[in-house]
Amino acid sequence: MPSAPTHTPATRPAVSVILVSDFAAGDSRGWDDLRGCLTALARQDCSEPVEFLLSENEQFADAIPSELRELLPSLRVVTSSHTGSCALKNYCATQARADLIAILDADCSPDPHWLSNILAAFRAHPEAAVISGRTTYKGRNTTERVHGLLSRSYLDTVHEGI
Repeated sequence: MPSAPTHTPATRPAVSVILVSDFAAGDSRGWDDLRGCLTALARQDCSEPVEFLLSENEQFADAIPSELRELLPSLRVVTSSHTGSCALKNYCATQARADLIAILDADCSPDPHWLSNILAAFRAHPEAAVISGRTTYKGRNTTERVHGLLSRSYLDTVHEGI
């Protein structure tokens, strides 16, 4: 297994990846989702420096399972008093070191090429302000899979575009 992309303090990261776990924050299901996401991030094929940030409400800071940091040792936890996905993401973005920010919900398991594809897409289209990749939802049951399809289907045009 390739080692997870990281950065040293002297190296400016090519991208800051912000993770937010607001769906089931603080409970076992939320931590399980985050385990899967961190495991997938540790398998990224990106050879460039990456900063990984977990944006979490301060009330859950002490509840974060210690083994999560072992999955992605470079993970930096950013706590704040904010609640809700948008506020947590926005605050964490102010703490990011890279100019390019990738935002990922903690219940996602990105493909091993996710980060390298993001960087390649921004380099191919430097005029772009936002790039979104295809999202697929395995879902735990039929309702979750249908909701995932409906929420993404209006954005997915099945071709590269900006």
